[in-house]
Amino acid sequence: MNDPRALSLVLYHSLRRELSSPDLELSERMAADMIARSLSLLPNIHLKQGSRYHLLTLTSAEGDEITLNIQDAIDSLRLIWNEYRTLIRPES
Repeated sequence: MNDPRALSLVLYHSLRRELSSPDLELSERMAADMIARSLSLLPNIHLKQGSRYHLLTLTSAEGDEITLNIQDAIDSLRLIWNEYRTLIRPES
């Protein structure tokens, strides 16, 4: 599966499942773990999460290693999640 749309759908549905509870307070570490679990579902990618949770090492089927800093993805996920929670449950 190399279709970017299909890969995006896998990531979307994985994160959607994990974020099913609107009461969830999403910490930085939780967001990093969710992203890592979602990425690990993609075919031909082997994921290693080190002691610094915002750095991921991906190994492709060809053996190429890529280190990703997912801090921007973590920050974006937390921002969007908190805004969503505010919209569905406005303060009284």
